[in-house]
Amino acid sequence: MDQSSRRRDLTLFVDESGSFEDADGTSCVVGIVVEAPLRALPPRCLEEALKNDVPWLPWPLHASFYNLGAYHLISWMRAKGKQRSVFPLGDKLGHLENLVLQSRDEPSRDVRKIVARPDVVVPYELVCRLQRSLEQTAPDAMLALRTCVDLVEDRLRKRLGALSAETKAFVVAAAAAPDSERDSREPDLYLSALAAMLERLASLVLEMTREIWPVIAVRGVSMGGTPRLLDASLVGRLWTEAVRTVVPGTPPPMMWPAKPDRYDARVHPGLVLADFVANRLRGPLSSKRTGWQALRGTLATSVVLPVSLPLDGIELPSVAADGAARQAVRLARTYGATQQTTSQTSPWLGELERCTRAWAREQATAWTTFLSSASGGQYR
Repeated sequence: MDQSSRRRDLTLFVDESGSFEDADGTSCVVGIVVEAPLRALPPRCLEEALKNDVPWLPWPLHASFYNLGAYHLISWMRAKGKQRSVFPLGDKLGHLENLVLQSRDEPSRDVRKIVARPDVVVPYELVCRLQRSLEQTAPDAMLALRTCVDLVEDRLRKRLGALSAETKAFVVAAAAAPDSERDSREPDLYLSALAAMLERLASLVLEMTREIWPVIAVRGVSMGGTPRLLDASLVGRLWTEAVRTVVPGTPPPMMWPAKPDRYDARVHPGLVLADFVANRLRGPLSSKRTGWQALRGTLATSVVLPVSLPLDGIELPSVAADGAARQAVRLARTYGATQQTTSQTSPWLGELERCTRAWAREQATAWTTFLSSASGGQYR
């Protein structure tokens, strides 16, 4: 069988976590890579499965909301009649509802107003205010809401496991660069992190991929200081540049970016899962002291899907870091071959020393070691 007959189609669901407004390295871009073309992943089936997993929350599920117990309570208060039968711990939610109905504090008054208007989207800021109020006034009762939050996480992890069992899937990601490691040529932290993620994806799948179907959440970006919305042509351009960086002169696998999805009732359910994974990665990737192996173990539990893939029998991280770590890997691609025949100091070592996050330095070290070895030569 020739190599072309073994090439596969991939679908890539991309979302992010964090504001990308602060250059503190706490934001990330995350993709779920599924080894199947988009046409083989009918959104209706996955959406129905997710709605059955978490029937008590409105669609679409959004991690920044369902991570807060107060959002589950507001959803309960908005539910009527039989809708309440699908909620876990309904008796305890009813007790908390009475507290809110009787309270005179400002968050509770505002919640009562929003509950009376089911056509109005619940503001995130209001959910946060109610969360803080309940933590102060009813800390014991809040345990029931914590149970609701844990149930969502558990069921979404199981859904990811089922997806991986059916089609094989893994995570690719890039943490944004902290200010001390930023490249001044790229002012938009999100675009830079997205490009870093696509470089890592190209490094892992370039040899065996025929076509890629990205589904990405829409967002505002800045190109040369000019605000614009992320669109399909920009995603395609970033992919072409990523392939050119990884293997210059290699024709890239065809990428078929569609118009980015708005995160509303019509969003592709794959993005709902990507939102969950991005949210779970953000905290661990923000750590400065955690090493790669410890981080990998944490992520194996929290997101289920693999965060490393084998190349020539060597397990390599699929999670990248923008900034110095990314530059170190780029230098290893450029100079790796010469390092095998000369005694000069590896030019990427200085970039590795600039890494402010231990896991970022260690994952980049794994890649630079591989790329400067004989077995990594074909990937330069």
